[in-house]
Amino acid sequence: MRIAQIAARYLYRRAERRRARGQVAAALHDLARAARAGYAPAQHALARAYQIGQGCPRSGAVAKRWYAAAAAAGYTDAQFELGLILLNKRDLDWMAGFSSAWLNHRADQEKSLVAALFPAGFESDGNPAEALAWLLRAAEADKAEAQANVGWLKLKGIGCERDRAEAHRWLSAAAVHDVSQAALGLAEYYGAADANERDLGQSALWAKKASELGNASGSHRYGLARRDGAGVERDSLEAERYFALAVEQGHPTAAYDGAVLALARNPSAGEFQALVERLRLCAKRSHIPSAMLLADLYGRGDRLQPDIREVAHWYRVAADLGDVQAQFMIGCLYARGEGLGLDLKHAARYFELAGNGGHSQAAFNLGVFSLNGQGIEQSVAEAKRWFSIAAKGGLVQAQLRLGQILEREAVTQVELASARMLIKRASDAGNGEAKIALAQMLLADGNPDSEQEALVILREAMNAGEIQACELLLRKEATGPDLEAVVQSLQRAARSGNSGAKFVLAEALLSDERVPRDAQTAIALLKEAAAAQEARAHFLLGIVYCQGVHVSKDLPRGYRHYLEAARLNHPLAQYNTGVMLLHGTGVDKSVEDAINWIRCAANNNLQKAVEFIRGVEQRALLADASN
Repeated sequence: MRIAQIAARYLYRRAERRRARGQVAAALHDLARAARAGYAPAQHALARAYQIGQGCPRSGAVAKRWYAAAAAAGYTDAQFELGLILLNKRDLDWMAGFSSAWLNHRADQEKSLVAALFPAGFESDGNPAEALAWLLRAAEADKAEAQANVGWLKLKGIGCERDRAEAHRWLSAAAVHDVSQAALGLAEYYGAADANERDLGQSALWAKKASELGNASGSHRYGLARRDGAGVERDSLEAERYFALAVEQGHPTAAYDGAVLALARNPSAGEFQALVERLRLCAKRSHIPSAMLLADLYGRGDRLQPDIREVAHWYRVAADLGDVQAQFMIGCLYARGEGLGLDLKHAARYFELAGNGGHSQAAFNLGVFSLNGQGIEQSVAEAKRWFSIAAKGGLVQAQLRLGQILEREAVTQVELASARMLIKRASDAGNGEAKIALAQMLLADGNPDSEQEALVILREAMNAGEIQACELLLRKEATGPDLEAVVQSLQRAARSGNSGAKFVLAEALLSDERVPRDAQTAIALLKEAAAAQEARAHFLLGIVYCQGVHVSKDLPRGYRHYLEAARLNHPLAQYNTGVMLLHGTGVDKSVEDAINWIRCAANNNLQKAVEFIRGVEQRALLADASN
């Protein structure tokens, strides 16, 4: 046995000499012979060769087997490496030692940890407890990197119960040997928010020490401390400097924090472009905040040419990484066709992703899509489900929509009360549309108490600028102070340019006996509202000019106003337009166009239009039968 060990040692040393001369294959042959003879240093060296593919195909399986053999023989470095490999399914950014550095290097090349270790398909199941046992043996043999790693495992409770005291002991032992990960571990130890030993000054001190030892996470952490004034004097420029250092040291996201600080101080054009490029690099490395910031910068055109395509690109990057706000934004862009082609199916898909992720507005939008059959199959049941999710998230619009659907479907008083409760909740939250809906429900009850409650709600809505509340109050034949308040509210809204208010006020000035008549002001208001594409204003002007009320009769002009209102989907205007075309009143006769417009009114459920179209169809059937 003694002779075999001497021979194995000789082969190991010869392998080292051959490798130094570049004779990699011959060196590997010697290592393999020495390893098979049980020489632990050779087993360790052979494991490393297979781990990185030095003179042989890379194989995690073979590497692990030789590390295990050397570790069992008591070889400290192999115990250490085997411990790291057994943590292969863990994030190793905080680990110290050869394997962790190599694995993180592979991760930088966008290959998964397991695929990097075991490219041939072999996958070692992570075993944190066994990993800790091997690392602990190496740590007890005074391997500083192992001491640092044991400290982290104890601190995080990986493979064991959390033990802060033990973590501190091992991290402190490694820090004496200037292991940067140990200094970083002590920064974490003192910075823990839930710990009795919390000391932000000590945390910042150790983060700076880790930075000085070349640790990227230490530089980033110290930059955060300087930015926030956590245990050290707040200094944004120093924070930027440490963020930049972290970037140089390979930190994946420090560029983002540095960019946010730099943007706040209005950097030069050249520096700004460099920041954007750093953000691009971070975003391409799957850093969601960087992608979101780029989308925001391109959207606002903040020292960048506004570019909706860039906005869409970066939102999609963040969305596909699982960010719910980005998924919502991409859904909106697809729905509007901005920066991306108009695509309601894709919009619905992204709204669904965001909705499932807890985004209330996305859930609401998908509810609207389901209700209208936009991008997805029409389904009232699905609409209710999504509105319910959004309502539970506190979205007032969803509470209103869900309440309105449930109110239409209600069969029992219990169901009606449940629907009304949702609408009342939205009303109490200040939603004007909900106030109107609730008031209409109360007025429909037909009892004095409900009517009084409805009037109170309508006054609140009117004071909040809801024009429909003014209309409803006028219909309830408001008098005295109520009437005066309604008119004043309409006048204020009309002066501010609200076309709906202009129409309601004009209608009152023309026909409401409680309001002093003022046809000239009313006609002027109607023209302003019609110019703003208010359909009801066009329709009323059509009546005024066709009947010659308050103005000289002008059938062609009246027809043009009816036509504009019809194009804006006003059912009665569509019917009147059709009748005028049918008879050639104020316009050249056209039976085909007339029937088309009346059919539009019928599709909008105008009863006399429905009856007219039914008669046309019956006459057509009779004509066909007679032929």
